[in-house]
Amino acid sequence: TIVKFEVTELPVHYSSKFIARKQCVVAGSDDMFIRVYNYNTMDKVVFEAHTDYIRCIAVHPTLPYVLSARLMTRLLGSGIGIKV
Repeated sequence: TIVKFEVTELPVHYSSKFIARKQCVVAGSDDMFIRVYNYNTMDKVVFEAHTDYIRCIAVHPTLPYVLSARLMTRLLGSGIGIKV
């Protein structure tokens, strides 16, 4: 079964990950928010993650952590870790 849902009206650039073991999709977008969707229940968690466009999301292969990074407009980009 293919499930389709809208993440945001703004673009999502290079920053979404499917996490099979948690049955969810994590997406960061140009509105600086990260969204976590359970694709079975369609539950979603939304939170403001950065002060600039989110360009990268990485998922730890075994631990429940996601790392995000913003567009690098300064010397170094910043990232936050969230528990999924």
